[in-house]
Amino acid sequence: MAQHKTDFDEAIEKFFVYKDHRANYQLAADAILETLEEIEVIGDTTGEGEVGNITGVIKFVHSMIIGVLLVAVLVALVMSTLIIGTVRKLLGADPTELADVSAQMALGQFDINTTGSATGGVGFN
Repeated sequence: MAQHKTDFDEAIEKFFVYKDHRANYQLAADAILETLEEIEVIGDTTGEGEVGNITGVIKFVHSMIIGVLLVAVLVALVMSTLIIGTVRKLLGADPTELADVSAQMALGQFDINTTGSATGGVGFN
């Protein structure tokens, strides 16, 4: 009987140790859940606040893209005007008139009269 009482006392002692550990575990689990809930609230608040910033950035990027495209079109127009002017100046006459002269020369007609006034380059008069 004495052995039985010793085993029973040991079991009760182990039960109280288990009960203390279980209480500590429950406190830790509750603390972790509480911390996770706080983190979730902070995340939700931050996410909602950042939506406005993200929208602003998207609008800014769109306006920058449109601005860059407009500048690119303007530069292309200026460059094409400069190139066309330079080519016409180098040719010395209107390119269509020079094409007509070239076609007549290819046909063997060398008595060619043009209406334009050549100021330089390879244009004919």
